[in-house]
Amino acid sequence: LALNSALAHERLQRVAALDPLTGVYNRRFGLSRLHEEFERAVRAGMPLGVLMMDIDHFKPVNDTYGHSVGDRLLKSVAVAVRSVLREGDILLRYGGEEFLAVLPAASSEDVAIIGERIRRSVEDLSISHGQQSIRVTMSLGGAALMGENVDKEDSLVNLADQALYRAKQTGRNKVELAN
Repeated sequence: LALNSALAHERLQRVAALDPLTGVYNRRFGLSRLHEEFERAVRAGMPLGVLMMDIDHFKPVNDTYGHSVGDRLLKSVAVAVRSVLREGDILLRYGGEEFLAVLPAASSEDVAIIGERIRRSVEDLSISHGQQSIRVTMSLGGAALMGENVDKEDSLVNLADQALYRAKQTGRNKVELAN
């Protein structure tokens, strides 16, 4: 009975940590993992990277094909992003069509390399709807602890978010790093 109760509790905690649509961590749990990784990186004097990602022109997909196709696309993008991440990297759905990757021990250069791999993976992605093939691109903004002078994880995410907006404003389908 105790073993079954412990297993049920473990399953419940896992389900509570995941975004039900994409299967990646939800924002609440993912940000708590970011906090843990940030504290660990500061203590150990190690780099830590983050990538903020946003699917370009996602709203027209929902408006044109419907939310069920948009949901399929979100799931496919999550799978494509996860396939590029390293073991130990953390992916969370930040909101809507935005994702955040936490990259332990990643320098600014590593963030740029991983970001470009993700960008290409999403660009190569295609889902079918009837006779049509639906493709999207992704804009990414990255920042790294050690590459930037930040004192808390929120500051690191904000730097990545600013870089993401720069990527969106300067043409989309690109990776920009924090200045």
